[in-house]
Amino acid sequence: NTCPTGIATHDPKFKAKYKGNKDHIVDTLTYLAEDVRRELAKIGKESLQEIMGNTKLLSINDVHEPLINKLGLDLSFFTSASVYNKTENKKSL
Repeated sequence: NTCPTGIATHDPKFKAKYKGNKDHIVDTLTYLAEDVRRELAKIGKESLQEIMGNTKLLSINDVHEPLINKLGLDLSFFTSASVYNKTENKKSL
């Protein structure tokens, strides 16, 4: 019950805050899934499982690099190689 807009909760107090229609949520998630499938197809993959743990697919967008540097952000955690054991579904850094 931590969704402040009432979308992802079963608590009536929070659900009352959501002014939209449940079909809008379904549509949004459907469009999101279609976008994910399209992006996966661009790199020749069929599922998120196939790319899980593959940090070689990640890169920093050059457009954002000045801001990243200005803020002193270290994003190496996201772009450095990690080991992912698909058989155990565990990730170790």
